[in-house]
Amino acid sequence: SEIFHDYEEGTWTGAIETGSANIGGEWYIKIGGYVVGGGNITAIGNTSSSNAIRVTGLPFSNSGGGSAPGAVAGSKISVMDRACMSQVSGSSIYFLQSSTSSGSWDYIKHQHVNQSSGSITFAFHYYCVS
Repeated sequence: SEIFHDYEEGTWTGAIETGSANIGGEWYIKIGGYVVGGGNITAIGNTSSSNAIRVTGLPFSNSGGGSAPGAVAGSKISVMDRACMSQVSGSSIYFLQSSTSSGSWDYIKHQHVNQSSGSITFAFHYYCVS
């Protein structure tokens, strides 16, 4: 169809920036400059670092400010009782939690993972340069 002249779907290969983890179930659909997708993180090896949990390798880089909050759910993550979301920056995805003190958003960090069997399932959507 002429409407979907720039349509593709596929998988991408994610990697965790700090420590080790299994990134799986990576998928995406791109229509024009709009990208939607998701994946999951399991076997998170680093449970003590103050570094933000960040997954690299998204299939396209966002166009600079064209990212919208995405869904995120977790198991054995201490801050999942708050509002949480995913956020794309460049070709990486971060996970955020609502702050209980400032009314803003803070990164979900490795130290928030209660044990290595913790997991995060996430979705994202953003605009890229088509």
